[in-house]
Amino acid sequence: MYNQEIISQSCMVDNRLVGLPLYCDFGIMYSNIDLLHKYNKEIPQTWEELYETGYEVMKGESNNDSDLIIFNGLGADDEIGTCFIYELLYSFRDSKNSTLPDFSSKESLDAFNMISKLKTLLNDYTSSDITIVNSLYSGNSLFLRYWYMPDIPFYTISRLPGKNKDVSGSIIGGYNIGISKYSPKDHQDSSIIVLKYFTSKDIQRKLSKDKKLISAIFSLYDEEEVC
Repeated sequence: MYNQEIISQSCMVDNRLVGLPLYCDFGIMYSNIDLLHKYNKEIPQTWEELYETGYEVMKGESNNDSDLIIFNGLGADDEIGTCFIYELLYSFRDSKNSTLPDFSSKESLDAFNMISKLKTLLNDYTSSDITIVNSLYSGNSLFLRYWYMPDIPFYTISRLPGKNKDVSGSIIGGYNIGISKYSPKDHQDSSIIVLKYFTSKDIQRKLSKDKKLISAIFSLYDEEEVC
């Protein structure tokens, strides 16, 4: 039932299935729609558009709100920062079918030049998770890169920008569930029942509808009530 690309990339070790996705997550862009309307701007589809829009809004709002965050890509010195680097690098590939560029390639050079551009000309490149979540609920940012969260006020969600309008990229996150082979046999048998329950289509449907979590059973999104 599960999307095979997600299974192959996040649930396999040495060609052996070791778990199933309880739910998925991925990086997305949050855009402050009121600020974009104020400056007659659209949600950016490329990093260059994001930079140009951010620069214009920063200049326009410089006397109004000194606390306004123009862009935060979670470029922190930790795992989250690494996620953003790979997302941006992947978004600079030539086409949707291209693989992740090599670090010594021209695409990588262009991607890291863009990181430098965003870092030096926009006012907040690195922050913690807490700062990002506070910004999401306070509306004091123009653009934010964060994990998917439903029903956030002030912002419209979209895919992350790319080098070109038809290319984007995002890190797969979320939680997988598996059973320890070191647990007693009777515990394993009981755990199988629990795993079957959580990964069943009915419960995945319920998690998607009630909690707005992202299931890796893509056929659910063909159902009107889930979609």
